[in-house]
Formats: sequence, structure tokens, C-alpha cells
Amino acid sequence: MQEKSERSIFYPQNVHDLLILLAERPEAMIFAGGTHIMSLINHPRTIIPEDIISIGKIKELSKIIRKEKFIEVGSTVTLSKILGIGSPMINKSVIDALSLLGSPSIRNMATLGGHLCVPPVFSNLLPPLCAIEAQVELKNLYKSRWVPVHKFNSDPASSLKPMDVITRIRIPHEDWTLETFRKVSRTKTQRTASINFCGLARVNKGMISEIRFAFGAIGPQIFRSRELEAEFIGRKIPLSQKEVNPLLVRLTENLKPVTDNVSTASYRHATAIRLMHWFIDEMNNQAI
Repeated sequence: MQEKSERSIFYPQNVHDLLILLAERPEAMIFAGGTHIMSLINHPRTIIPEDIISIGKIKELSKIIRKEKFIEVGSTVTLSKILGIGSPMINKSVIDALSLLGSPSIRNMATLGGHLCVPPVFSNLLPPLCAIEAQVELKNLYKSRWVPVHKFNSDPASSLKPMDVITRIRIPHEDWTLETFRKVSRTKTQRTASINFCGLARVNKGMISEIRFAFGAIGPQIFRSRELEAEFIGRKIPLSQKEVNPLLVRLTENLKPVTDNVSTASYRHATAIRLMHWFIDEMNNQAI
């Protein structure tokens, strides 16, 4: 870790003061729950900036507002608090992902905004948030904008810029015929996922009217293909193997898994195909 002789820690009391600080100190580190950075504190490559802005006392960022079609969550709301809201306000896939994320003590400290900023390999929540099409509000002193979580994770133009801060997250709540989340690790003792998966399907009168699926921890970005999802729409269930095989081939062609210190590309690829096959079987069971 790079040594710093002196650091300045700031404690803004409201969002406006926070944005002024970020405009003056765009390289400052924003500190909320601190669970991820504290896990890296002893790593030799970890660099702590001279300026740290603690946002834990900003009440505007700790609010939860329930609306008709979505729930709006402040960026410093803890994962435990979101888990405590439960269904039906929070989708089952999000609840399942949260329940598998760290220990209760970690969830009591970790914040939703902070969790969105960690690398995807450490995030259970990104696949379900991408699948349900959650959005994040990015704000600086001059403007604010809402960005889909999927783009926030994958599109450099939609990611955090200097002076930006996540202020709110909109989590839609919708009913799905099938809603699943799975986290797969290579060993029982491995805490970081080799791959995780969220699948959503809406079936009306025996026909797939909407389907979404997203893979996480498979590479530097969340994988979701609207083009591949569109190929399922309008098909009757149960899907035959003759229909499923070309869809899995398309998935195989589009996946770009990586090898790292957590898992191998070949393992991630094979597991992704098995998870998709399992999801299709679960969807077919809705016809019974």
C-alpha cells in the first residue's frame, strides 16, 4: 500500500456540500461502508488518496422511497436494510443474491452504492439488477443523469467520472412467472463466485412473452444479450431440444469468459451453458 504522511477526511452533511467537495477534489475517495477497500488495505497495490470524503452522515443518501413501479434506494442504504424490506417490494432474485452476499456483519456495513462500484467478480447483485433493469443516478455539481445498471457496468460513457457520485438507485418491482438466481463456486470454501446467473421469464397462455438473463463474474463486465433474449419471445413452452440447441450455440458464440485467480474460462463457459440449460428446464416446467 502506498504510504501517505497526511490525509484529510471530510464529513459533508448534505448532498450539495458533497458535490462542492468533489468539484474541488475530484480525485478524493468516497467512503461509505468501506467493506471492499478495507479488504484490500494491506495489498501492496492499494493506493489510498490523500483526500477522503465520508458520506455516512448524509441523510438524503440513506432514504428508501416506495413508489408504484419501483423502489428508490439511497446509495448509503446498507444491504441488510434492503434485505429486510423483502418481497414483494424487492424482487426475489435480488433478495436471493443479497442473502448469498457475505456474512451478516458485512451486509450490515456494505452499502448498495458502494457495492455497485466493486468489480463484477465480487458482485452477486449486478446480474439481477441488470436483468430487472435497475437504474443509478449519477450526480455532480453541474448535472445529474439516470443510467441503466447494465450500461453503468459496461459502457465507459455511462460510468462514474471524476466529481460524480451515485446518489440513488431505482429498483423496479415486477411479477415474473419464473425468477431465479444462482451463484456457483468451484469449491465449498470459495467465497467469490466463479459465475453467477439471474434468469427471468414471463409466460402467458403457454407462450414466452418476455425473458431476460444475465451472467456475472464471467468477465470484466456483466453479460446480457437482448438479441438472444428476443429469439425466445413468442415461442411456446415446453421448448423442444431442437429449439434449444441453436439457442445454446448462439450463447456459446457470444460468451467471452476469462481466466483469473478465481476460475478458468473453460469452467465458466461450461457452467454458463449448464445454468442456461437448467433455466430453460425450469421454464419448461411452467407448462406442466
